[in-house]
Amino acid sequence: MSIEAVVVSAVMILLALYLVITPFRSTQTVSPAALQFQRQRDALLVYYQQVTSSLRDLQEDSASGKIPPEEFEVEHEKWMQRGVQILQALQELDRDHLPLMVNAETPVEDVNQAIEDAVQQYLKRHPNPALVAEE
Repeated sequence: MSIEAVVVSAVMILLALYLVITPFRSTQTVSPAALQFQRQRDALLVYYQQVTSSLRDLQEDSASGKIPPEEFEVEHEKWMQRGVQILQALQELDRDHLPLMVNAETPVEDVNQAIEDAVQQYLKRHPNPALVAEE
């Protein structure tokens, strides 16, 4: 084996070791605020998925004749408004990074209530009569 081959092999082994060890030595961590923000955003997205699922179920029920057209219109409008409110809350959360004051241990009911509160706070700050949910 020549000297050049030994040097090249040693350099390649050292480079491979460096690439394998470097991620373990990294001190980069995600801040608790960033994790909290992501949890809140994920909670809003899950709630939005629930709304879209409810809309899909409502349309299937209407198509199969399980609910009368008048009830469908009322329910459809209510769920559509909720969906719009959630999307607006997501947009504001992304823009302002507003905390919802929930964490991973918070029960689902409390998370849903926190989301509803965040949506209501958004509506109070940005009144738009066309988007206010029927109570």
